[in-house]
Amino acid sequence: MEMQNHKDNFIGSDENSLFRLSVFSVLGDREEQQDSVGFALKADEGMVVVCDGMGGHECGKLASTLAVDLMLRTCDADYPCKDVHAMLIDAVVRADARIASMTHKDGTRMTAGSTLVAVHIRGKELYWVSVGDSRIYLYRNGELVQATEDHIYRNLLDEKYREGEIEREIYDTELERGEALISFLGVDGLPKIDSNDTPLLLQKEDLVLLMTDGLYKFVPDEEIGRILENFVNIDDALKALEMKVQKAAEKQKISRDNMTLALLKLK
Repeated sequence: MEMQNHKDNFIGSDENSLFRLSVFSVLGDREEQQDSVGFALKADEGMVVVCDGMGGHECGKLASTLAVDLMLRTCDADYPCKDVHAMLIDAVVRADARIASMTHKDGTRMTAGSTLVAVHIRGKELYWVSVGDSRIYLYRNGELVQATEDHIYRNLLDEKYREGEIEREIYDTELERGEALISFLGVDGLPKIDSNDTPLLLQKEDLVLLMTDGLYKFVPDEEIGRILENFVNIDDALKALEMKVQKAAEKQKISRDNMTLALLKLK
């Protein structure tokens, strides 16, 4: 079991009999690294978790760290897991409760939160779970597909507008808050957990990419797919994605958020 130390920049790799893993975390232009990434690899299965903390100084970092740690410890304690889907959901619910109960030294509750994405692979079966707006992608045979749905207000507004529940004027007004999270771990969060109860069957050479929003808010899916296609070495692919984000931020003159990536390549 390994977790990221909260450094300005972090890169690491590992592997088991099923896949090779590369992780890359960048501070960006923030004062503190509030992303966390960790993984627990056994010979015949493995879990990878990526979280993006929220809540200001210290709170976000602590929330994301606790979430990753609890997920990995649950996976480790439950090995070999008989029901992966149930284990993931249980771990997420307990991580939410743990973060929601965090307090300052004076006893007041922390307004801390975190997004979470995690994958568990055994054999060729992949289970995933998601809360918030971090993402999981599958890349196969030249096609990049987002497995998760962003839990943001805009998607809820889109659904209500399509169903005729709100008028266009209200939709346009409310869209100003479109990027606000509607699901996350922590205080007043977790109305929604996404997961797959039927495993996704993987193939040799498949790529599975977990990310915080520090990537996709700068680099479109088409460009992410091209980079994954062009780099056989997954360490190099992550470095290329980082360069693309940096160039996009400089061109748009936008401050960069923390960014954390985890890329798995199936054997």
